[in-house]
Order: sequence, then C-alpha cells, then structure tokens
Amino acid sequence: MSVEAAQLIEQVELEVRSLPIERIQEVLDFIGFLKSKISSPSRPPRGSPEALLECAGIWEFEPGELDKILADIERARNIELETEPGVAK
Repeated sequence: MSVEAAQLIEQVELEVRSLPIERIQEVLDFIGFLKSKISSPSRPPRGSPEALLECAGIWEFEPGELDKILADIERARNIELETEPGVAK
C-alpha cells in the first residue's frame, strides 16, 4: 500500500469515528456499492453477440414461431434493399 493510500485510509477512519452509528452503516453500504462497481465487469454493448449470448437459453418459442420470425426479418430486409436509392430492382 502506498503512503498516500495509507494517509487517505487514516483520514477516512478519523472521519468515520466522528459519525453516529446510523451514518457509519451508510458509509459501509456506500463502500459495498463502490466495491461492486469495481468487481463487476461492464456489460457488453446492447445487441452485440456477447450481450445476446447472455440471453441464450431463456428464449422460448412455440413450434414454428422462430422460423416465422426469421422469415419476417428476411422479408423486411428485402423490402429495405428494394427501396434504397441506387439499388437495382
């Protein structure tokens, strides 16, 4: 531990000793919050393969429902391609 860190810890300890017990509990809660921010990895960007993999296994489809969804996506892509300027029809 660096000298600077030791000094900060000592300063925090002195300040905490002057607080009422209820406030000390709030300080502990805040420390827990800060630690959780450090230890938990950031979430992958929405829509990225990593983010989608987090959901793998929790989706449930009726028989044939996924095929219908995929067909709808394909139709929408085709319509979009047909309406883009500069795309041959």
